[in-house]
Amino acid sequence: MSKRNFSWRLCGSILTGLVVALWIVVAPVGGSAGRSEGQRATQQKETVIFVVSGEESDPGEQRQYSMDALVVIRNGKYLPPFAEDNKDGERGFADKFYQAGQKYRLLFGGGYVGTATAQSWQEGCNKIHARVTVETAANLRGRISGLATNSEALGKKTSSRRALTAVERAGVMSLVNNICESGVGEADEQ
Repeated sequence: MSKRNFSWRLCGSILTGLVVALWIVVAPVGGSAGRSEGQRATQQKETVIFVVSGEESDPGEQRQYSMDALVVIRNGKYLPPFAEDNKDGERGFADKFYQAGQKYRLLFGGGYVGTATAQSWQEGCNKIHARVTVETAANLRGRISGLATNSEALGKKTSSRRALTAVERAGVMSLVNNICESGVGEADEQ
């Protein structure tokens, strides 16, 4: 992977992470009042959120999709999926969540739009990635990514997308540019 592609992929992942964080804050799962015991038990398990990306393909070829772990929500805390530079932790995570045939709910625009099914996993340039097949009408390609999760509670609303307002876009781009200027340069120098 070239440094330029790595930089764009890293910036895209950062941008997706910011959007996910905003989405989780704006559309929280909610409190436990009025929930059944089954719903509370479901919420107690570990929730994982992944970024699903479609790679550009040549005309006539089937698009390839990859899935990267973004965050684990455990007991109401947002945690990294595995410790950085911990190969055993990465393998343990992959064995648990990237098993061939394992299905996840695919979210786009804040709502459910299909499924992502793990096929295999491999070590990438900065972390592990899963190859997945995707069943959806959403057009995940290039820098347009979706989310996948093992949670039944997230993404219950109808999928909807709207363009960012000028103020929202300026704020997000300012954050991304600050992160990319400080983080990508360091990665490129190594």
